[in-house]
Amino acid sequence: MPKEVRGLAESFLTDPLRVEATPTVTAAPKVEQRAELITGPYKRERLLEILSQPEVERTIVFARTKRGADKVAKNLITDGIEAEVIHGNKAQNARQKALGKFKNGFVNVLVATDIVARGIDVPGISHVINFDLPDEAENYVHRIGRTGRNGASGISITLCAPDELKKLAAVEKILKRKLIERDGPDPKPKPKAQGWQGKKRGGGGGRPGGRPGGNAGGGNPAGRTNPKRRRPNRSKSGGRPQGNAAS
Repeated sequence: MPKEVRGLAESFLTDPLRVEATPTVTAAPKVEQRAELITGPYKRERLLEILSQPEVERTIVFARTKRGADKVAKNLITDGIEAEVIHGNKAQNARQKALGKFKNGFVNVLVATDIVARGIDVPGISHVINFDLPDEAENYVHRIGRTGRNGASGISITLCAPDELKKLAAVEKILKRKLIERDGPDPKPKPKAQGWQGKKRGGGGGRPGGRPGGNAGGGNPAGRTNPKRRRPNRSKSGGRPQGNAAS
């Protein structure tokens, strides 16, 4: 039970007695847990690679949000893998229909969110894939508990993006061990091509030799104007400056 929910319940009770069959932070002992560091754009491709392996028979893919779950399922269908999706926005009959198709083997991939993780009890699930890490670390344990049930073995694979490393560390803290990191696609995003940047205004756009921020002819700095120089008044006859006559 999450700490927030437990705290709320205890605030309404007096000296409550807590009984639980299994601690929430205990992962199934026969579930092999793996983690791969991979950037978001490569997750779709990597998920397709995993699901295409012959040993991956019946799989639940967990997404963090309902919208994300819909997107994952849609991408899988586009990529040629039949999948169903269940989350809180689905009507009860729609969730039951999707779960029934998964149980009966009409589809081998079910995409789900954490809100329904604890209610899925389907035998023979070989793999659990965390497409996104959960916001609550304890939900990770509930997710991978969908496989390796009743003494059977199972495999959990977590696709961790660099911005999810803090969530992965929280999971490792409650597991009290590091998750195995496997080699995957390059976690670094592809470098963007550097095109022509153009000239910046007020930043040395003039000819070579001009002052920074000056005009094309290397004049004064941008934004300043040259004060007009006063020329001395010259007489028409002598060309010298006109002065006061000597007394």
